[in-house]
Amino acid sequence: MLETASALGELARTGWKPRRTIVMCEWDGEEPGLIGSTEWVEANRAELQSKAVAYINTDVGVIGPNFSASATPSLKEIIRDATREVQDPRSSPARSVYDGWRERAAHPKDEPSGNARPEPKSEPSGEVPLSALGAGSDFCPFLDHAGIPSMDMGFGGDYGVYHALYDDFYWMIHFGDPTFAYHAALARIVGTIALRLDEADVLPYDFPAYASEIARSAGELATRATQPGGDPAAAKAVSEASAQLTAAASRTAQALQSLSASPLSPAKEIELNRSLAAVEQSLLSPDGLTGRPWYKHTIYAPGIYAGYAAEIFPGPNDALERKDRAAFRREADSLAAALRRAAARLDDIARLAQP
Repeated sequence: MLETASALGELARTGWKPRRTIVMCEWDGEEPGLIGSTEWVEANRAELQSKAVAYINTDVGVIGPNFSASATPSLKEIIRDATREVQDPRSSPARSVYDGWRERAAHPKDEPSGNARPEPKSEPSGEVPLSALGAGSDFCPFLDHAGIPSMDMGFGGDYGVYHALYDDFYWMIHFGDPTFAYHAALARIVGTIALRLDEADVLPYDFPAYASEIARSAGELATRATQPGGDPAAAKAVSEASAQLTAAASRTAQALQSLSASPLSPAKEIELNRSLAAVEQSLLSPDGLTGRPWYKHTIYAPGIYAGYAAEIFPGPNDALERKDRAAFRREADSLAAALRRAAARLDDIARLAQP
């Protein structure tokens, strides 16, 4: 993080000025419940929700050579693009971080302790998969509570000294990253992502990819809804709302692609980007999840019994675990309403992008 800040400072000294504010944060109180980041997000929630474009997190940033990442679906492609631009320090012949990441993803294995990024599912597109954001690090309040698009990344490896007395500088220079080459690589990846989010005329969110992941999960929910405690009719409403979101995301992507032929005025561009950044917040439930109202995101939350792993559609799936049909209906209705809100906002963006 400090190396990324130093590089941005070097840019600033050459006369560069960021188009958007870049805030560098280092959190205290992470281990006893993410206290530092949670208090800061809660204190600044209104400003974050009106201005924040994305939150980039790294925790256990470098413990070896194996890159992995988690993110909200709208930001996954920007991570892949950045890793294509950065060379893997130990590769011979030279190859990108992305190439090594993709090769390892084709032969997945359990991550070592200390890495909060669980193994993701495969991607239908053939691209390297990224897991969903669950728990275990400071992205939680940003995404789960405030609805800020978020990502988490780092280089993993064998880490037998996690939370031990031997997790120190000696271990790093002898075992973890002796030449600090992967520290530099992570700084390049984080810096590249920050600059692309900062400099983009139109924020590069991938909403069709987001809608596609939601549609897959809606199909899985429909299957599970036939179990005790489920309600097929409520699950059908979720599927219908998901279809609306998919259609709206496609229309919006087409409208945004046409902007290169007819650029927007500066004022309209600002309005468009603010609307794009706010789509994630459409997926928040004002009342939060049943039994844990602080968690307001209807698509992702830490699984109650899943450790660091994310639960997709946590409200209705938690109700299914409890075989609580009434709660399932209530949570499915809340989820469907959130999907419809997001679809409506995307349609507004598509209209705004029209010349």
